[in-house]
Amino acid sequence: MSGKDGVDKMLDAIAVVLIKCFIIGIVLLTIWLVLVMGLPEWVWQEHGRFFDLSGEQVVLIQYTGLLITKIGLIVLFLIPYTGIKLVLRSKATK
Repeated sequence: MSGKDGVDKMLDAIAVVLIKCFIIGIVLLTIWLVLVMGLPEWVWQEHGRFFDLSGEQVVLIQYTGLLITKIGLIVLFLIPYTGIKLVLRSKATK
């Protein structure tokens, strides 16, 4: 890879990887949310074996984890993807 075409191809490849990682993360986040919302007793029983937590504490920890994961997906994958696409678009219009 050399020159501007090589850089553009590399940025485009990175953008593809970032958006795929974001989509996979959202799918896993959705599965996690379905488990927490659909089977709260099971989630509490599984965590209750290892930790001495009440049901409310388990739910609070789960929702906090969901929030942190969602923020991480946005910051680590979606924002860089958007930035790369904006750079590539601005280069194309010049």
